[in-house]
Amino acid sequence: MPPLLLMATVFLGTLGGVLVAQYYATRAQRTVGQRMRTVIEGLPDQASVPGAHGVGDYFPNVTARLQETSYFHRVERRLVAAGVPLRAAEFITICILVGAAGFLTAAVWSHQPVRALIWGAVGFASPHLVLNALAERRRQVLEAQLADTLVMISSALQAGFSFLQGVQMAADQMPQPIGGELQRMVRLVQLGMPVEEALNQLGDRVQSCDYDLMIAATTLQLATGGNLIRLFKTITETIQERLRIRGEIQATTAEGRLSAMVLVALPVIMLVVLMVIKPDYAHSMLFHPTGVAMLKGAGLLQIVGILAIRRILSLDL
Repeated sequence: MPPLLLMATVFLGTLGGVLVAQYYATRAQRTVGQRMRTVIEGLPDQASVPGAHGVGDYFPNVTARLQETSYFHRVERRLVAAGVPLRAAEFITICILVGAAGFLTAAVWSHQPVRALIWGAVGFASPHLVLNALAERRRQVLEAQLADTLVMISSALQAGFSFLQGVQMAADQMPQPIGGELQRMVRLVQLGMPVEEALNQLGDRVQSCDYDLMIAATTLQLATGGNLIRLFKTITETIQERLRIRGEIQATTAEGRLSAMVLVALPVIMLVVLMVIKPDYAHSMLFHPTGVAMLKGAGLLQIVGILAIRRILSLDL
């Protein structure tokens, strides 16, 4: 067995043994902290369901140490923003497993420690990239739903309902994901949290400038007794105008995005075509040291080009 693979096997075996020992040593230290979370989020109570515990329940000491780091809190916020039903400890465990799989695969395939470490780092970072993409997509959906939500709350206020009753009506009638976020806010207020704090927590979960604007203005108006109907109408017009401009920008830059996708896909397509029509040439490109170096350089230039095009076509509104 290669020394690198032996070291990796010993490391993973030792880590697994420590985790198993940690689980059995802390088996009697289960808590019911999940119950309050399930009540707030409106989910079924999983504390009494066999096998429903998360990684943090099985290894509370490890999770407690992770909770002291800023990385843990960043992951926790991104999971909430993405609407992913995972705990931070569970997501970090997935990242570690994917990174270990990439490390072992590269170690067995190449027998080079540096390459194995690079692929392990890529595997560890891959779930984070997926999580960021999910959070960004969910944020865009929430921003698109905000204008209709404010119109619905304004109609409820004009009909004589209170602000919280208007939010409850919007939560019942609006689709996901904003319906669930508003429902969670209403439950927090019903459990005794002030409306201002519940609004601020909504902003922390969504992580959107539009929601921050709405929450800051609403909090100020609730504290000073201003006209919420007129405020929501102004915010709605601002958001709708911003969405209109954003749509125009998307339409204007569509050709550039299509050109970027063609430029990125063309080298890969040409390599596949060469492998079909002229295998000897493609074999030299893939396995000869000079060809491998050229492919690495081309891949690096592709990444630089993608980042440059993305920077040119991106515009924050």
